[in-house]
Amino acid sequence: MEKRVWIAFAVLTALWTVLVASTLQFINWILTSVAMPRVAGAAVDLSRLDLPKWTAGLVIPAWPQAEQDVASTGQALAQILPATNSLGASITLIGWIFWAFVVAGLILLALILTWRESFLHRYGSVAPRRSTRQHNDGQVIESSS
Repeated sequence: MEKRVWIAFAVLTALWTVLVASTLQFINWILTSVAMPRVAGAAVDLSRLDLPKWTAGLVIPAWPQAEQDVASTGQALAQILPATNSLGASITLIGWIFWAFVVAGLILLALILTWRESFLHRYGSVAPRRSTRQHNDGQVIESSS
């Protein structure tokens, strides 16, 4: 039984490590991609969109204001998004600290199960069993074994 507990621990730890590593790499990839100037520039370029004259009746009257809002948002993003590249290091650190706490919990669980198994093996059960015997005179006597 102890062997199975530690094999399960090793498998769960390996799966947890792969999950955390791949998630953190994906987050870093997204943050690096978002920090590129072309993402913020896309919002600014969208505000410069020239619509054909025949769409004048289809465009809502608030379109010019919306264009200005998109342009100002794009300019704000151009200033903020490069900072997300450095945010990846902090998120990675927090992710690996969280990984360590989960692995410590798995080790604790494996140790408890190993201790429980050795305790049960040594003493036979968690609590002593009670058996009842009846004497010749009909009196019930309880004894623990």
